[in-house]
Amino acid sequence: MKKNLEKKLLVVVPMKDLKDAKSRLNGTLNGKERELLAKLLFLRTLTILDTIRSNNKQFFDIGVVTKSFTIKKLIKELNISLINEKNKGLNLALQDSYLWASQKNYKFLAILPADLADPNPDEILSFLKHCNNSEKPTVALCPSNDLGTNAMLLSIPSKLRFCFGQNSFLKHSEACKNLGILPKILPFASLRNDVDTRRDFERIRHIKVERSKS
Repeated sequence: MKKNLEKKLLVVVPMKDLKDAKSRLNGTLNGKERELLAKLLFLRTLTILDTIRSNNKQFFDIGVVTKSFTIKKLIKELNISLINEKNKGLNLALQDSYLWASQKNYKFLAILPADLADPNPDEILSFLKHCNNSEKPTVALCPSNDLGTNAMLLSIPSKLRFCFGQNSFLKHSEACKNLGILPKILPFASLRNDVDTRRDFERIRHIKVERSKS
């Protein structure tokens, strides 16, 4: 394989235990339904990523960071790296992922949520291809509609600290500014929405969640 086609990008999908997922949909779905929805969204994200990888010369690897035994078991037979979450909370889990990627000599780390409402493979591919930029340091951000960060790509090494949570897009942008980095803002439409609320759930008609009798 030619050097310029060697894998240098790790795409990480963070995932909590299914029992803890989609808590904001409590009242819209019961516990089993929320677990099923979280599982379907997660597996769809992995399937889309794997298809993109297969169709594009395998230029990236896929990893899942989790501390959930259920999720670890779910991805065991897939061609996906498992990153054990050592710390509690999303930002610390992503820091674990960054350190893991750095130790494995990846040059870029991308982060995608497990619960995108309507991910478009072409837009995901366009986002990931920003790892081809040789400028260092590199940061690419895709904002969500509520000013969160729904996708991030950064070069390794990086001094940027993860600030996922409320208004994280603004926090990440400010952190880049403080480091003298001009982030690339990539507002891809299909990466702007995840599934957290009843309104989000009502928008996704192609994912069927069979209503539980319990």
